[in-house]
Amino acid sequence: MKNICTIEIEAPIAKVFDFINDDTKHKLWLHGLVETIREPGYDRKNPLGSKFRQKIRQGKKIEVYDGEVTAYERPKHLGARVHNKSLSIQADYHLKSVKKTTQFEFTTEITFHNLALKLVAGMSRSILRGILEKQM
Repeated sequence: MKNICTIEIEAPIAKVFDFINDDTKHKLWLHGLVETIREPGYDRKNPLGSKFRQKIRQGKKIEVYDGEVTAYERPKHLGARVHNKSLSIQADYHLKSVKKTTQFEFTTEITFHNLALKLVAGMSRSILRGILEKQM
């Protein structure tokens, strides 16, 4: 299931990229994020391929996702894949400078690992889209 959301932000592209790339600011815009744990040796200037773990609150439960940075082209593109036993999510953030603003495109592709989840997701597609749009 693929979802694409685009917004325009009144800020320079470098400032927007640095904001979404800053772990200390993730809780401000990633709904439910409890913490991000980077593997030792993480290089903030060249994070491509680096691994991390995220704990995300979903209702009363905290889910743990393993992740990897899949794209890093400052200040235009940041991508990551997170997964657990139930699903995988590929998230890509594409930024484009438009005059004094930044066009910000957020693309997610969710893959469910079992048939029951695929069926539920198909029936609740609009709810899932709303959840993903909250991340914007």
